[in-house]
Parts: sequence; structure tokens; C-alpha cells
Amino acid sequence: MTTREPAASITTDAIKRFGTARIVLCGSRAEAWTPVVRGAGGWKTHIVPATAVREALALLREGPFDLVVLDLDGVRAARARLLHTIRSLAPHVGIVCIARTADRDLLLAALREGVVDVLSGAEQEAEFRARIALGLEQGVARRLRERRLNVLETACRRLSRERETLNRQLGGVVSDLAQAQERTEERVALASAAAELRAILTLESDVDAMLKLAAQAFVLRLGAANCAVFVERGEGRYDLCGYLRDDVSRSAVSGMLDTLADEWCASLAMHGAPLIFDGSTPPPETFRRLQGLLPGRAVCTVACREGVTRPAVLVLFRDADRPFAPELAPLADALGESVASSLTRIKRIQSRAKDGPKGQDHGKAA
Repeated sequence: MTTREPAASITTDAIKRFGTARIVLCGSRAEAWTPVVRGAGGWKTHIVPATAVREALALLREGPFDLVVLDLDGVRAARARLLHTIRSLAPHVGIVCIARTADRDLLLAALREGVVDVLSGAEQEAEFRARIALGLEQGVARRLRERRLNVLETACRRLSRERETLNRQLGGVVSDLAQAQERTEERVALASAAAELRAILTLESDVDAMLKLAAQAFVLRLGAANCAVFVERGEGRYDLCGYLRDDVSRSAVSGMLDTLADEWCASLAMHGAPLIFDGSTPPPETFRRLQGLLPGRAVCTVACREGVTRPAVLVLFRDADRPFAPELAPLADALGESVASSLTRIKRIQSRAKDGPKGQDHGKAA
């Protein structure tokens, strides 16, 4: 019986370049079969004889072989089970059996376990060697396929790792781009809001009217709140200039507003950045007492800045159950700069208007 696999897409030349083929020759007549098997088909072979089945199985466990020549005549173990054990230990090895009597059970087991050939031992030496060479060729072809599959698997694993690394790097780049875009959009939105407010305030030439519009803009952007507007009167002193009511009248908090003007506006102006705090999010240590002045309130303070000047301070407050989101701080700061710019412009115009006649009189006198 000879089973011939579709000769693997591996050519005979490729198989011949494989190198030394490793053969296990198992059975009580192993030494006698060695000269016949050696060099079969022109192969360069390394033959390891094993007179005992246990010894042959140990060899198969230790390292790869291309062919097992199994002399079953002297084997006492169940032949079908032995073939199954060999195939389990070496899935890719070629198997050639030698048996004077090959019953139906042995042939079925040989087919099931992929045995290449079952010889009787009575064949002419040339035929015997040719059939051994066929088994060796199929065993080597299987090992070559296994080797190439291992190379492909290694390459695939490496490519998979490189792909994962590239994905992580690209993910980082994409994340950075998304964050950059988000920051750009935030800056554009802030600039747009500030420009819009500046355009509105530019239409006003009266301080009180302009500050009233400013307070309304803050409430519109930051949410409904009471809004107190304090204007610098010189030497770091601030006076209440306007008040926009939400849920508390000006008269009900007049004392608190006076304290803000006298004790806190200068510090808030020097601090510069907006302060947002409430019962669960306290302000910096420097302003802890300010929180006590506005108990149970959510507070947002804005120093309207232009360069080193702080011409106005706005304090917005409402119930603590409606806290100001910390994300509103950049918007509040941008709006504050627009208010400061417009307030400075109006004061400059008013100052020139007052100084104008003096300049003219002075010219006439001259």
C-alpha cells in the first residue's frame, strides 16, 4: 500500500536542498535495515536506530525527524495504537511500516494516521529503496511546509506588533490633532464672543450704559445671576457702578456690596484671573473669607483687564445649587478684556473732551 500526497507545491529541487534528512529506524531488525535505508533516493541521511519502541518514542519527543521506518514484525504493542501515538508525537513526520502480514485493521489504521507506505520486506532492494525515498520525500516536504509556516507566523506576529505600535502612535497623533482642533475651536469661540461684545459696547459712549450692557452680556453668556459692577475711581479704590438683579434686590445685599467694594475688589483686580467657587469648590486660601461673605452662593468674579490696568471688577452670584462651571473661566476672562477695552476707550474720550477747551483757550492766550 502506498499513499501519495499531492506533492506539495515544494519542488524536488527545493527538497533536495533541504540538507540532511533525519530518520528513526525502529524495530528488532533496525541494524539490518540501516544499510538498505541509507542513501535511499540519493538523500543525505542521518539514521538513528532504535530497537525498542519506547526508545523510538523518546527520540520523537526530543527533536524533529523526517521519517520513521517502523518494523512491526517484532512489535508486541497494539500496532494501530502505536501508529496513533507516533502521529500524536510527530504530526509532520513521514511513516513507512514494514510488516510481513498486514491485516485489514493495520491498513485502516495506516490510512487513518497518514502512513506513507506499508512494505512487506520481501520487495527487491531497488523497489524497497524507492518506496523509502518516497516516504522520506513526503516527510521532508511536510517539515519544509512547517518551517515555512513558522516563518510566516513569526512574520505575522511581528507585523501585528508593528501594526499595534503604529496604531498607538497614530492614535496619539490623532488624539493630539483632535485636542489641537478642540483648543483652536475654543479660542475661536472665545475670540468671537469677545469681538461680539466689543462691537456692541463700542456703540456706547456713556460709562453707565456701557456697563449695563456688559452686565447683561455676562449674564447671557454665563447664565442667570445677580451681577454687581465695580469701577475703579483711582488709587485702587472701587465703587459700585451698577447692579443687575436675578433673585436678590440691591437693597437686600447693600452691606455685602459695600464690603466687596471696600475690602475685596482691589484684591480681585490684582489676582487677575477669574475666580469660580461655591460650597463644594472653595476658592484659593487668600479668598476664603470672601466665601464667608457670600454663604450658600455660587460665585464668579471677573477682573476686567487691559494691560496693567484693572478698570472694573464684576461679581456674579446665585444659589449654590446652580454652580458656575469651571470651563466658563476662559470665556469670562475674554469678556472681561472686552469690557476693560471699551471702558478705557470711553474714559479716554471723556478725558480728551474735558481737556479740549483748555487746550483751545491756551492757544488763544498764546
